[in-house]
Amino acid sequence: MKKILCPVDFSEVSKNALRYAMKLAELWDTRIDLIHIYHLESKEAAAVPYHQVDELLEQRKQEVDRKYTVFLEDINTERIGLLHKAYGIFTGLEIADATRDGDYRFVVMGTHGEKNNLEKYLGSVTTDLMTRSYCPVMAVPGGATFQTIKNLAYAVAGDAFDVGKGTTTALEDLLEFASGTGAELHVVHVASPQSEGKAPELRVDDYPVKHATYAVVNDTSVLEGLDRYVRDNDIQVLAMYVPKRRLWERLFHRSHTRAMAFHTSIPLLVFHA
Repeated sequence: MKKILCPVDFSEVSKNALRYAMKLAELWDTRIDLIHIYHLESKEAAAVPYHQVDELLEQRKQEVDRKYTVFLEDINTERIGLLHKAYGIFTGLEIADATRDGDYRFVVMGTHGEKNNLEKYLGSVTTDLMTRSYCPVMAVPGGATFQTIKNLAYAVAGDAFDVGKGTTTALEDLLEFASGTGAELHVVHVASPQSEGKAPELRVDDYPVKHATYAVVNDTSVLEGLDRYVRDNDIQVLAMYVPKRRLWERLFHRSHTRAMAFHTSIPLLVFHA
């Protein structure tokens, strides 16, 4: 039985994501594991002798246990499984390792939005995990509440409609999610100057997803075009594909997926090929 992994930082945003994950767990009749990544601040580690670092780490682990207790006080823990705590400097990488080693259907985590200019280049923990995870990742905005998922929009590049050239093909995990939630699948492309302004010819008969609504939206902005489609078609979840780019490619690539993680007001579900 594949489970759901829910990373938490003990904030209200992560508690909101946990509540969302619990609704999904009911749909799949599965359990939710929580994970928190802790570490010592550099100034904290530098202030104590080397032989006391282990003691400091043990205190930090106990502190995480106490925070878990408080965090779950008003949560129905019937579907809560393991409470992981892991030491690590790179939070996204540590969570990704957990998705590799565990049997998880997907990750559900909250997103706070971009906090500073550095994150505009390096990405937040959420967007970092999107490029590393071994299973799909759902980013739940802090203000989003669970709604019955009637419509799922899958945003694709123009060549995804061309079976000969497309790299954004139908994904098994995407179809499984649509089936598990009972959602109607919308495959949508935004033709804009950012996407070279070329509206692709729809070749529905050739495209791997047979039972879906196909649409091409013309807009000067990819993000605004997707926003408009989401509003006009009562979309509850927006899905995208993210290639696992190497680090230096990620640093200099303007990713619509990364931007949408902070732009959209509904959950963003990211898949890998």
